[in-house]
Amino acid sequence: MREKWLVTGSLGYIGSDLYQVLLKSGYEVIGLDNLSTGVRARGDNQDCVIADLRDEDFLSHFLKTEKFTGIAHLAAKKNVGESMTNPAGYWAENTTLSNRLFDLAGLSGVEKFVFASTAAVYSTEAKGDEELFAETSKLGPISIYGQTKLATEEYILENSKMFGISASIFRFFNVAGATEYTGWDVHGENVIPIAFRCLANNQDFQLFGNDYPTKDGTCVRDYIHVRDITSALSAAIESVSNWGKDPEIFNIGTGKGTSVLDLLDHIENVSGQLINKILSPRRIGDPAFTVASPLKMKHDLGWESKFGIEQTLLDSWNSFQRAFE
Repeated sequence: MREKWLVTGSLGYIGSDLYQVLLKSGYEVIGLDNLSTGVRARGDNQDCVIADLRDEDFLSHFLKTEKFTGIAHLAAKKNVGESMTNPAGYWAENTTLSNRLFDLAGLSGVEKFVFASTAAVYSTEAKGDEELFAETSKLGPISIYGQTKLATEEYILENSKMFGISASIFRFFNVAGATEYTGWDVHGENVIPIAFRCLANNQDFQLFGNDYPTKDGTCVRDYIHVRDITSALSAAIESVSNWGKDPEIFNIGTGKGTSVLDLLDHIENVSGQLINKILSPRRIGDPAFTVASPLKMKHDLGWESKFGIEQTLLDSWNSFQRAFE
């Protein structure tokens, strides 16, 4: 019998691609999305239920009726800046609802649980400027967003045995790119979609800080293609060795960092347009250097990223342009 998986946030940027990757791998897949940031057109080829995780009665009945083998939980609020001004909303959406979903999954006989976490859970204290983050690196998120994700990580680690669920936690670094299912990151509030909008609307791009302890003074990030993310999740779901033991934590990144200024240069290359930059103060919650060590994914699951920064940005830009044809 085929495994049956639920993908929450299936009309979102990552969920829409994961849904199709799992479907093509032979799984039975159902999506769930509340359309808060999901794009309905991404569900044209999905079996997707429009519902909200806040509806506990519906969710309990749904999980017990459908009898899922596993859940890939991608639904969340993910804007670091917004999390600092709306902490209550982020704690409710990212932690309270995620923990309750995990509880209901256990009570409904779900065997496997994939949780989408973030590199924002790591601490940057007493850390070298060019030191990669490993799964064992010190934790200590400086943003509310990171704190909410870490709290759910801890809840899963503490309660998986009680519920008999085998869990995998994935710390995503900076997701970018586009596939035939995702389109560009329509609701993205990170540097790439913001830069695209600035080009399209002939607006200035705000550069938040140029005095970080990095090679050019701007933040350095690990930008990873959305298809790399979904191929990594698929590799974990398909790996027999990944299940039936204590929860595992994996970074998903490329191991290569790109500064904001370098990124903007790449965007100018793929778009053929110049970006007008204006300097603004640093934002609260932005660490200087966040780049993954992807060695555990390679060692345990045989996975490596396939897309470089130029291809990632080219896919994003081409998808952005098609959206306005």
